[in-house]
Amino acid sequence: NGLSPEFNVFSSEAEDKWMYDYTRNSNYSAPTIDFGANINVDQIACAENVIYLLSMTGEVYEVKLQSDQMKALKLEGFDAVVTRIYGNCEGRHYIAITVNQEVYAWGIGDNGRLGLGEDCTTMTKPTKIISLNEKQVIGASCGTTYSAVYTATGELYTFGQGLFGKLGHGNSDDKFVPTLVNALKSHKIVDVACGDTHTLCVNDQGKVFAFGDSDFGKLGVGLTNGSQVPILVDTLSNIKNVYAGSHFSMAMSNDGISLYSFGKGGRLGHENVLEDLYIPKKIEGLNGKKINKVSIGS
Repeated sequence: NGLSPEFNVFSSEAEDKWMYDYTRNSNYSAPTIDFGANINVDQIACAENVIYLLSMTGEVYEVKLQSDQMKALKLEGFDAVVTRIYGNCEGRHYIAITVNQEVYAWGIGDNGRLGLGEDCTTMTKPTKIISLNEKQVIGASCGTTYSAVYTATGELYTFGQGLFGKLGHGNSDDKFVPTLVNALKSHKIVDVACGDTHTLCVNDQGKVFAFGDSDFGKLGVGLTNGSQVPILVDTLSNIKNVYAGSHFSMAMSNDGISLYSFGKGGRLGHENVLEDLYIPKKIEGLNGKKINKVSIGS
């Protein structure tokens, strides 16, 4: 999101020269990706070794990194137009939602992260999560080893590895099919973010809830040993979206004027770059900016 509909990589001579200068003076390579015949990109989802592109016509394309396939190939297997795709920068499984609000998952199946039952086979093709049929799923998030989805009526379902209580069910059990987070039944959830060992979600009143591991303060509730059930982050209000990295978190206000961060220092955007934050703090360096979208990595 936020990219031009006619997004191309290194499409001009100037950009090609920049890529050459960058790779020559860098420890990292910047490969040119062939997006094929005029794919108009609506959304990009990145995972550990794959990039997925969602076109404006609802088709999904796959670019496999660290391989000879440096071109976008259409991913088959969907019964309807795809409206949203999800991955995790450190993960190896993926989720897509179609126009008819059905959910597909594929990739590594360990711990039930695909939500397809106790058979945790790796799926190379998108596979419909049958148990979510008729649930009207409108949003999702992929953690490194687990997943979450929420419905039009605000129900939150989690599945996959339950270590540290990051699924919000009051224990550390793995869930092999999408399971309703009962502690949030009285709330209408409108966004969710899965990290490595912690989860954040926000309700329609702008309140944020967190659960899972609390190392470095990434739950935003002060010094705590973590929580296996959702707990209110009472210092945040009027929040629209939440984001979860490996050891840190962010939350954006409804009006897009305020972005808060908390957790492990060195990536929070504050003047004291090394200090861990156990309570959300507004990023002052963005004062005067209206934020539309945020993306965070590990």
